[in-house]
Amino acid sequence: DVNNLITWCDRTPAVVWAAILELKLAGQLTRHYGNRVSRQFNFLMDLVDSSSAIASNQPTTRSG
Repeated sequence: DVNNLITWCDRTPAVVWAAILELKLAGQLTRHYGNRVSRQFNFLMDLVDSSSAIASNQPTTRSG
């Protein structure tokens, strides 16, 4: 749960909640029952982005 995440990260609750909000607004976070959260990864889009960058001879970069 989020309280364990705060302890594990060794950050203040305000910092952790700000990160959770930022990820939620970016559409990269799902909230679950019991004050739990999980980060969403879109592996298919990562593959498409990487293959198009390789095809155009551009360096691949990852955000987030």
